[in-house]
Amino acid sequence: MVERGQFAQAAKLFEKAANQGLPQAQQQLALLYKDGKGVPADKFQAYIWMLVSYDSGNASILPTFWNCKPDWPPLRSIRRKQKPVRWSR
Repeated sequence: MVERGQFAQAAKLFEKAANQGLPQAQQQLALLYKDGKGVPADKFQAYIWMLVSYDSGNASILPTFWNCKPDWPPLRSIRRKQKPVRWSR
């Protein structure tokens, strides 16, 4: 489906499979969100699905994850909102 450019239909099927825990579907859904193909571009959703895919045992997602992560503004804004952790004894 993705090869034929039917991204919206592919996104629906990948999302269904991703929610059932299939790591490759989670990876494909992440890439669709990252590129805005078939779904609105949402780099934060892409990031989350990449983490879920990795957590499901898909180590092949790591190069894509590390290449994309630093450029994502949602992550910088989350870091700015976090308060520093204070350690106490």
